[in-house]
Order: sequence, then structure tokens, then C-alpha cells
Amino acid sequence: RYENFRVMHVLVIISFLGLAVTGMTLKFSYLPWAQWISHMLGGFQVSVDGKPVRFSGKVQKKPLLLLKALVAIKGGEARAEQIEDVLWPEADGDVARRAFETTLHRLRKWMGHADALRFSNGLVEMDRQVCWTDVWAFERLVEEAGAREREGQAALAVELTGKAVLLYKGALLPGEANEPWTVSPRERLRRKFLRCIIWLGLRHEAAQAWEKAVACYQRGLEVDDICEEFYQRSMVCYRHLGRIAEALQVYARCQRTLAAVLGVKPSPRTMAVYRSLR
Repeated sequence: RYENFRVMHVLVIISFLGLAVTGMTLKFSYLPWAQWISHMLGGFQVSVDGKPVRFSGKVQKKPLLLLKALVAIKGGEARAEQIEDVLWPEADGDVARRAFETTLHRLRKWMGHADALRFSNGLVEMDRQVCWTDVWAFERLVEEAGAREREGQAALAVELTGKAVLLYKGALLPGEANEPWTVSPRERLRRKFLRCIIWLGLRHEAAQAWEKAVACYQRGLEVDDICEEFYQRSMVCYRHLGRIAEALQVYARCQRTLAAVLGVKPSPRTMAVYRSLR
């Protein structure tokens, strides 16, 4: 019995080490421990204690904006002054502080967990032992993948990058596209996603796994259909597969999308790949 206990003890330790190595620790994985969960990539959705929250007219805009700004701008931790400058830019200091404290109180009440938000000495902080957001998880996975690549653990880096790609459902808070404070974090996250797709796709290409590479670039286009490099690499992969008709369809889609969204033609590099098909 003692030996069996020792074996089980070792297996448990190995399991937890495996979770830590793959970057899927309790601090940033999507696991049942989180009492408050928010998705902000590609939309906005909140779950409390496992139940989706349905927003109604009773939910005031400012508390939700405070929540979104806290996650997007400073990763769940910020000075009160930073939030005040964003949400009440025209208010005087004392007026802005009273508005901030009132809004924070309303947000805490709405979230339903008193310990989800802490405010002390002018610093407001979300408790990551209670809260989970896809923004934090995405950035942590990207960070972990980079660390594993630098350590020479290529297979693990590919796995983590794949998880990050699946987690990124679209632009940060698309419903707040007109808010100036969302521009920088939105573009930061978009650039990380684009790099993940290209890095992962090129890995598959290097292994001559053309189908996997195509699937990767197509995943990128589902989320960001104005990135020309995704079209370029898709055409190259289809050319290697001998599926020229599909490569031409990719070019046609690229041409239509760029014209409709940006009012431009494909770049010389995209044209060069297109000419190589004929």
C-alpha cells in the first residue's frame, strides 16, 4: 500500500509539472476554478459562477467600460488616475475620483464577488485567482510559446501557439472600436495573432505539412481577412499541393476583399505569387 501511495504521489507531481511546463497553469488556463470569466476577443461575454450573464437595460455603461478598460489597458491592474483619464477625460480631479469610486462600487456589486476587484492606495486590481479573461490567457500562451522556442522545445512551442491561435476569436472589443483607449491594445493583440499564424504556418511548411499550413493560414483569414501574407502563403501551399485552381481562388478572394475593405489592389509581392501559379 505504501508503494502504491508513493507511485500515486509521484504521478500527481508529474501531472502538475506537466501543466506548468505547457503553460496551462491555473493562473491562465480556462478551468472551472475561475468564478468570473470574460471573453473580449471578437466580442464581449461574461460568465459568473459558470452562468452566462445577460446584459439588460439596467446594466449601466460606465461600470462595463471600467471593466473593459481595466483588462485591456493594464492587464487587470491600474492606477485610479489612469482609468479616470480614460473614462472621464474632461472631469476635474475630485469629480473624476468620485465618479471612479462610484462606478467601481457598482461594478463590484454587478460582478457578484467582493474579492474580484481590490482597490487600495489608489491602485485597482483584478484578482487572477478569481477572474479569467481570454486576453490574459492569449498573451500568456504567446509568452510561454516564445520561452519554449528559445529553450529549444519546438514541439511544445507549436502546441502552445496552436492553443493561442484558437483562443483569439477576433479583434479586442469590437463593440468599442470608437473608444480611443482600445486602439493600442487592439493592435498589439492583433500583431501577436498575426505573428502566431505566420510562425506556425511556416513551421508546417518547413515540415512539408502543406495541408496543416493551409489550415493555419485559413484560420488566420477567418479572423483577419486583410492580411495579405495569409493569402500569399496559402497560394504557395496550394501550389506545392498541385491544387492550382484553389490557389487562384485564394487570389481572387484576396483581390475582392482588399478592394471592398481598403479600396486597394494586391501588393507586388502578392502579384508575384499569383504570377508564379500560371
